[in-house]
Amino acid sequence: MEQNQDVLKRFLSQTATDSADTWLENFRVLEKVSVEHFNDYRSTPKDGSVRRGIILDVETTGRTSKAESVIQLALIEFFFHDDGIKSLGEFDSALHDPGVPIEPRATNVHGLNGGDIKGKSINPADIKDFIDRQKVDVVIAHNASFDRPLVEREFWGAGLNTLPWACSMRDVDWNARGKPEKLELLAHSMGYWYGAHDALDDVIATAYILTDKSADGRQAINELIRNSLKPKVIIRLDLQPHSVGQDHVKGMLNSYGFRYQRRGVEHWRFREYNEGDKEIDRHLQALTEAGVVKGAWVYSQRPEDRFTDRLGASTYQRLSSR
Repeated sequence: MEQNQDVLKRFLSQTATDSADTWLENFRVLEKVSVEHFNDYRSTPKDGSVRRGIILDVETTGRTSKAESVIQLALIEFFFHDDGIKSLGEFDSALHDPGVPIEPRATNVHGLNGGDIKGKSINPADIKDFIDRQKVDVVIAHNASFDRPLVEREFWGAGLNTLPWACSMRDVDWNARGKPEKLELLAHSMGYWYGAHDALDDVIATAYILTDKSADGRQAINELIRNSLKPKVIIRLDLQPHSVGQDHVKGMLNSYGFRYQRRGVEHWRFREYNEGDKEIDRHLQALTEAGVVKGAWVYSQRPEDRFTDRLGASTYQRLSSR
């Protein structure tokens, strides 16, 4: 805070003596995100082509979705059109006591402790009521691979398992837009700030970053919807026994975007691709020639099952180097 005061003093001093062009070279002004501000600049078209989406975020007792529990859930509805997001609607945020302690490192991130959530609970029926007010075309989370397994496990009756999901981190090519994928940094790059790591602030900030315009004037939400609707496959690698646990192998798999997950006694290395993506053959061939894999399972996946353990039919592809 003291550092911020020093910066503010320098800013006020320079704005009093220099031109706007000069002080804008040395300072950046960030505006706080809010539903009111968002809706001041956008309006919902009056025709019938407007669709409804939900942005969701959670705060948890720890940092990994497999082992942690939800302590805060926030939802906000938004309305979008072929031209982009038009307005934000109703929103809700609630605390939840899962009956397990909050790790100190998690409290350091979101500021919530056991006393804040003691005796509080979230009823899945309340979530369902919020969702069912109107048809939902998409549910979005920033890192949906983390959020979706948690909310489905703890609030199964909410009906989130029947809806198509998208990820504002993975379904938008932020690198091609010259931006980072971390939510707080994305907001900063667009001239906004917010109380990071509060679930409600996070969902509002996610709406803002999805209005980012590409060179052709299309909002990020349009790219997200387009990418999320493409048919997907999950490629699960069958690793060579000698390659398991090797550091150089981990580095190669990470560079190709393969994630690690333990499912029961099995250790999975897998990645989602668009069906027919040319990178599938290129990546598998490179891994085969490097002696890392001997085969791969290819699973189909519906939009309603993305970011979950639910997989469709599979085929096994035995691989050999050319």
